[in-house]
Amino acid sequence: MYSWVDGQTPPIWALFPMGHRAGWGESMRSRIAARRHVTSITHRRCVQASRKEKAGILDEFVETTRYNPSYAARALRNGVSEARSRSSPPRAPCARTLGSSGLSALTSRSLCEECTCLNPGQLRRDIQTAAEATRRPLRVENRDQNPGYEGIWL
Repeated sequence: MYSWVDGQTPPIWALFPMGHRAGWGESMRSRIAARRHVTSITHRRCVQASRKEKAGILDEFVETTRYNPSYAARALRNGVSEARSRSSPPRAPCARTLGSSGLSALTSRSLCEECTCLNPGQLRRDIQTAAEATRRPLRVENRDQNPGYEGIWL
């Protein structure tokens, strides 16, 4: 049994009944906010100071924030960065693809009547025209299944 009257230190569970980490997040956020505030004020002072004064400002800043001197110098040089959002930037839309019906519509006009072979130049022009009409890049599906189309991909 502990007797706190006799000068012994109380156990950790007596000091923090909700656990030794209770309230830790709030205090950490307030400390980070305080450091950001000190960094922004010191950065403004550092921008206007001469080279000799900057050394003293850096020493004072390291002592105040307990940052590593090299990290503190970089923080003062760059200033306070804005808080980044946790969400990622929106993705670009996927390229439009031509299905088998769209591909057959494009290739039907490109066939030669005499030899029934593809005319790659005409097919490329048709695909480029379709891409310009939609203002989005086009990608043809089933490249592996159409070996005769090599060299005409956009």
